[in-house]
Amino acid sequence: MNRPSGVLLVALAVWGPAAFCATLLDAPACTNIPNRQSCAWTFPGVDAGNGRVVLEFRHRIDYPRAAGWCPCWQLEVNGRTLTAAATRQEPRLLNKPYELRHRHFGRAFADNHSDKWYSLYLPDFHTADGEFVPATSEATRIALDISDVVRTTSANEVRIRAHVPGTLYSVQGAKGHRRALVVGELKVKVEDVPTKLARVVERAVRATVKDVPEAQFTVRRSGDGFTVDVGGEDVRVRSVFSVPGGGVAEMGGRDSLETPYYSVTRKVKEEKDRIDVCDTFVSKTNALIGVKIRYEIPQKGFDPVYVAGDPSPSAEEFEGGRHPSVFGVKSGKGVSVALLAQDDVFRVQNVQYCKDGAFGIRTDGLALKPGEPRTVEWSIYPGASEDYYDFVNTVRRDWDVNFPIDGVFTFSLNNYASYDKKRAVRAKTCESIRMQTMPVHYWVHIRNPKYQTYRDCVWGMGLNAPLVRVRLSDTESMETDPQPLNDFERLCIARCRAFTPDTKVFSYIHDQISSAADDAKYEECRMIDAKGRPMFYRTMKGGGTSKIFVPTKDNLYGRDFMRLVDWNIDYFGLDGLYLDEVNNCNSRIYYGTNMWDDATVELDELGNVKRKLSYVCLLKLDFTLALFDQIMNRRGKLLVGNFSPETRSERRFRFPRFEETYSHRWIALAHLYTPIQLGDMLTYANTPKDMAADQRTALKRGALYYHYVGNTGCPSLTSKMYPFTPIELHGGWLVGKERILTAVSGEFGWRGEKPDVDVFVFDELGREVRDYPYSVKDTEKGRIFTLELKADHCAALVKRSSCQ
Repeated sequence: MNRPSGVLLVALAVWGPAAFCATLLDAPACTNIPNRQSCAWTFPGVDAGNGRVVLEFRHRIDYPRAAGWCPCWQLEVNGRTLTAAATRQEPRLLNKPYELRHRHFGRAFADNHSDKWYSLYLPDFHTADGEFVPATSEATRIALDISDVVRTTSANEVRIRAHVPGTLYSVQGAKGHRRALVVGELKVKVEDVPTKLARVVERAVRATVKDVPEAQFTVRRSGDGFTVDVGGEDVRVRSVFSVPGGGVAEMGGRDSLETPYYSVTRKVKEEKDRIDVCDTFVSKTNALIGVKIRYEIPQKGFDPVYVAGDPSPSAEEFEGGRHPSVFGVKSGKGVSVALLAQDDVFRVQNVQYCKDGAFGIRTDGLALKPGEPRTVEWSIYPGASEDYYDFVNTVRRDWDVNFPIDGVFTFSLNNYASYDKKRAVRAKTCESIRMQTMPVHYWVHIRNPKYQTYRDCVWGMGLNAPLVRVRLSDTESMETDPQPLNDFERLCIARCRAFTPDTKVFSYIHDQISSAADDAKYEECRMIDAKGRPMFYRTMKGGGTSKIFVPTKDNLYGRDFMRLVDWNIDYFGLDGLYLDEVNNCNSRIYYGTNMWDDATVELDELGNVKRKLSYVCLLKLDFTLALFDQIMNRRGKLLVGNFSPETRSERRFRFPRFEETYSHRWIALAHLYTPIQLGDMLTYANTPKDMAADQRTALKRGALYYHYVGNTGCPSLTSKMYPFTPIELHGGWLVGKERILTAVSGEFGWRGEKPDVDVFVFDELGREVRDYPYSVKDTEKGRIFTLELKADHCAALVKRSSCQ
């Protein structure tokens, strides 16, 4: 137990129902939680009866002045990560709304960003009180109802995990202030106020070899309704379209719809596991118009609802095409229904939501040119299961994305400059690395005092440019030759190949960012923000000289970048390339007028066109596909990417693409392609124990694992994770053609197969536990392996022919 000084624990072991307005924990002193560490407090078990248990504290990022805010900490009570909402109907946050309006920035300061909470950069808890409208002392204070998650008969734990970004510290030189989250005035108390939260009933997740029941559904269409009868439950699906000049039109169950501005023709096709709908819009006007489109289901009776794969009650609205779905469950009915966007444009423009009494998918500005037909493709997935992963597995089969995935991939090639052979072999062995890439090309990676003052990276065109821009301070920059950084990379590659010759060597590329001194020639495709300003990219080291561009197949930047890819492969002799931020950088939307994606407009409150907009992913889609083809087919090299596909077109290129864990909800964005979580470098992965926990978290969220930083200390679960060809994803275990990976107990097997299997079990520190017991039984379903895992253990069941 980590109990900071100043903690006062009430001496009673358990508080009974009559113990109202009593303090269970009082920690008034400030506690500094350093970057990427955590701190825990404990308090006794409590039965609050009809009252409520409240956790409250103040928090800030330690900084010499008020300097904005960022999401930088997670809160766990008894191992359960909490957000500001307890359910979609009831908030957990008691003392303020989810967002506060800042006086100067004109933006909302949000207290909760999925599972990462926001804090202010401040020298104390009250400097910012007057900076909000209205003024409030609550900006740094949290009060939460935790009645539903406290234990009644055993000790409770509150844990706060911190990640404090280093940008402001490096840019401003915050002397005397460590990168730390400051927590103070922490209390847990019982109040004589009825809680509105129902106690969370912990249900142990247990793996089974099951047959998913086939959904029996009937579509009923009439003039005013589109109803799907699934499992005896009627689900109405609404199709609502905006009309220029104001008002809306509803499709109902008709095959066609006429408005003064456009017509809609609908085709419906019933497949075995889904209903495919194609709505073709044709403009009747001589001007550019736009349509807002909503496909939605009334929320009443559905709980939980997964928004882009996230079941959290705080998940109200997300955008993008990586997981363009909503999934709702009729609890206790054995019924579910999902809506899913299919075509390229609708996926990229897609907004997934659960709010205002409905859940659905929408676009807020589909462009229609005069006389142009445009088809929107989407699907309804009726289910005879309440399991979200049964829906995911069905879509994965429909989308044909269950292909072999290799690993482990990681970002520590720069460390080879300081490794000797023994250290290099140990790092490779412990992290089970098969693919190694140079990370972002930071000058500070060169361990020479001359480059430690360079607060920038070499990006994009800068890699083989005569000169690159480098930021030295807030006001000073210069141009310099990038060759020393290229020499450093070649040194790292040579040492990697000498020390660990079977490692595949990659280099980092980004197709939108450039630090080349001569990149003014690309200004026509410069990224433009909402205020019409050209965009710069700020790095974690405080840079701000790098420009952001949008490559296309036809513009100069795109053509030069293709040549740069060939130069990278040849100059460094690479096995592959790592492509960061495949879909977009800094902003999904391009606001300039030099290019248009031919599909997107911004509409005013009356549904009239205000201006053309473009999604970066659509603008550069043809370029992106050509880039994949050049690397994988023309040059025959490996490719790994960051961000799952946003379009159907990208799926024809099969290579590993992962999701980062800045927010844990991002892991779900990988469920419909290669289900890979990049290790959490923020609040986890600081110790071998945290690294092992992070790997188990990935499995519990239906994903494989790539290391971001390596603190395993020994070969852990990832040593038996790859290759992996997905068959089924589940919340706690993954079934692949070659192996099954699990963080839960249960029965495991491959339907209809009786393979010989080696079972590898790993403990809470990631260490292999030899001769762990399990049982084997042949049944009509196939060979079943029963494994009872201890707490914080995980395992790999590897077919003997696939043993790695």
